[in-house]
Amino acid sequence: MVTIKKAASEKAADKPIKKIVKKATSVKKEASKPATKKAVKSAKKAEKKPVAEKKVIAQKPVVQKDGKIAVIETGGKQYMLYVGSTLKVEKLEGVNGDKISFNKVLLIADGDDIQIGTPYLDDSTVEAKLIEQGRDKKVTIIKYKNKTRYTKKKGHRQPFTEVEIIKI
Repeated sequence: MVTIKKAASEKAADKPIKKIVKKATSVKKEASKPATKKAVKSAKKAEKKPVAEKKVIAQKPVVQKDGKIAVIETGGKQYMLYVGSTLKVEKLEGVNGDKISFNKVLLIADGDDIQIGTPYLDDSTVEAKLIEQGRDKKVTIIKYKNKTRYTKKKGHRQPFTEVEIIKI
């Protein structure tokens, strides 16, 4: 009887080893299988397209011959500008070709001569010519609340005025 128990324990000891061997061979078989079409395509794309580094270049304003730079405030925003520059500001009243003067001048710099206002400079204006009145691209606003079937979609186009700086 002792030999029968011994044989049964030997069989039991052999079973887990066989299972482990089978699992290891199945892993080898899976590795040798050809990859799916999707995986092959994505691997080819990754090989073709090298990752390009993004270069961020800080743009400095191009100063014209007279070299004056001004900072003005209009529409709750501040803009740094020079003679000949064009910029989009919040909507202003007027028709194309009209002259506009900005009285809220925060700073005027002409080479080493810098005038800084507290908060604005007295007796200084920036003159501009109105080029275009228009509306920006549409911005979509979506409100959503889950589990209540509540969705709202709304679009908005912000009006703007494009001006060209004539004189500082």
